[in-house]
Amino acid sequence: MKYNNVIFLGLYLGLTTYSALSADSVIKISGRVLDYGCTVSSDSLNFTVDLQKNSARQFPTTGSTSPAVPFQITLSECSKGTTGVRVAFNGIEDAENNTLLKLD
Repeated sequence: MKYNNVIFLGLYLGLTTYSALSADSVIKISGRVLDYGCTVSSDSLNFTVDLQKNSARQFPTTGSTSPAVPFQITLSECSKGTTGVRVAFNGIEDAENNTLLKLD
């Protein structure tokens, strides 16, 4: 029985390979190899940045900003050779300016 399965599999692969060889096709493969060099420390996984109280008068036009509020994200277990990191913020975008995040 096992021998019959091997013969059947060989015939099947031979026939499917033949049809693939006779077809004109273009296969494009793309991608990126990323080395995630660091781990975010447990004390930096979930926290709140308090933007303080700001008057609406501080924001007379689109693009007005509030005072900067510093915060820190601690990284650990960085791989050798890591020279910098990139941070991205994800959320719901502002209806008027999609380069800004909407605030609650």
